[in-house]
Amino acid sequence: AVIHMGIHKTGSTSVQEESRLKIDQLKEDGYDLPWDVCRNYGKKDQNHLLDNQLILTANQVNLATCFMNAASKPYFTRRYPCVPCLLLAGSEIAQRKRNVFISAEDFTLLDKDGLKVLFAYLSQWDDVTVIIYYRRYYSWLASNHNQKIKDRTLKDGAEKWDLTINDYIARHLSCDGTDYHCESYAYTYFVVKRVKNYFDNIVIMNMHDESKGESSESMFCHAIPDANQTCRAIRTAKKTSVTLNQRQELVYGDLVYGAIKAGLIEINMQDQLDDTIKAVQKYHEETLNLTSKDFKRACLDADQLALLWKKSLNFERALVELGMPSSGENALKADFDKLAKSTLCKLDVELTLQDEAWGSFFRALNDQKNK
Repeated sequence: AVIHMGIHKTGSTSVQEESRLKIDQLKEDGYDLPWDVCRNYGKKDQNHLLDNQLILTANQVNLATCFMNAASKPYFTRRYPCVPCLLLAGSEIAQRKRNVFISAEDFTLLDKDGLKVLFAYLSQWDDVTVIIYYRRYYSWLASNHNQKIKDRTLKDGAEKWDLTINDYIARHLSCDGTDYHCESYAYTYFVVKRVKNYFDNIVIMNMHDESKGESSESMFCHAIPDANQTCRAIRTAKKTSVTLNQRQELVYGDLVYGAIKAGLIEINMQDQLDDTIKAVQKYHEETLNLTSKDFKRACLDADQLALLWKKSLNFERALVELGMPSSGENALKADFDKLAKSTLCKLDVELTLQDEAWGSFFRALNDQKNK
């Protein structure tokens, strides 16, 4: 049995999509997938038909939640309820003496009791491999922040519009990884720390190790045992592969929201907001001939940066000691210093709007909208 636990923001969506596209090759390699077996149940017996959105997805979150304590995570388990058909499908795969491949980032949310039950369930197989990906802590926090707010709308409140990268990082610097309400609970170091109490064969994949290729290639060619046909298919189709669930540029939306709060422009409808953000981006990139990197930024203070670096370095060192391939501490420091001046900084909205060019731009846009 091979269990891919993510973590979030390490290319899991691409891995899951490739497992769907390359399902025939996975079968040739001896791997069956519960969602596929469960789908076949529905074809044979109408009583097994369930909501396709719960079954026909390579992200087996509805299997992962079968091992969660619904009382401690009521919202999550209601949103992604356990689908017993997936559990039955996994057991059938074991009875046929076939390997199983299960991928779900939300295995990272399991506490010790959930992991204990998962261990018992996976005892149906003689060999169990748990694959957990690693992303540098500071980079993972930045990506998580982007994921959390990138789909914000006019109806969203301050939790999305006022949550800057600086505030988000400051919140997590105080987390110790024991409280599942804090997203760092699902970070590689803390997940591995919990998982190794139950599983011996844990493969920690370093997503920064370029020698292993992008996420799908590193998974099917290096992490999963004996997935030769799938690996070959992945490499053959490599030129046409697409990265899913990508990062979204937030600064243009931040600037528009700041202009709304400053009274420079009035926006009451979502399409107005979308059009204004596009107009701001076009003005900045085409008229001013600048990029998003040219905006004035407000970065973390020295103490916050020092603590973030210390945590990031210690996490990587600890995981390397557990067998994860290192991409080098010099590379880690160089990347940290680069992001500390860019991705890890919020847009300085107040300073940007003090520029008369931007003030005039928003006032003109508002006048045009009101005509």
